[in-house]
Amino acid sequence: SKGGIVDTAISAVTNTPFAPLHREYTMLDRDPPQGRQQRKKLPAWSFRKEICKLVDTHQVVVVCGETGCGKTTQVPQFLLDLNEGNGEDVSIVVTQPRRISAISVADRVAFERRDKIGNTVGYQIRNEKKSSSNTRLLFCTIGVILRRLQVDATLSDLTHIVVDEIHERGV
Repeated sequence: SKGGIVDTAISAVTNTPFAPLHREYTMLDRDPPQGRQQRKKLPAWSFRKEICKLVDTHQVVVVCGETGCGKTTQVPQFLLDLNEGNGEDVSIVVTQPRRISAISVADRVAFERRDKIGNTVGYQIRNEKKSSSNTRLLFCTIGVILRRLQVDATLSDLTHIVVDEIHERGV
């Protein structure tokens, strides 16, 4: 442990240490494609490599920042960009505290990626789902995750789970 950060995390599922990933982060140096330059203006943009490295080497990462800094819309996209940029299959779920926020954030992220909702970026709430077999980033309510846990206790089909607005949770 250095400076309060655990060097080796143990998987709760396999009870073995996580192997550090040795991969290239330089793809995160690239500017966003034309039309997506507004992403660079958010404070989270300057931390994209650090956030991705921490996620790669730790089982749990807590990201704190001011309202509007890009935590909700950018961090999931950093993970998606990094994994897709390295040719890795990725399935990211981002929980939101309310149905309306799951829908609106998914719409915003799909717009930023110049994609149609339900393609790479989708959402799922109680009785409504806009996703496809191409969806790699799914915004949903905590109830959706709890129902998935009943079927698959390890959520084995997911590579990342982002719990947004954790301070608003009562579960």
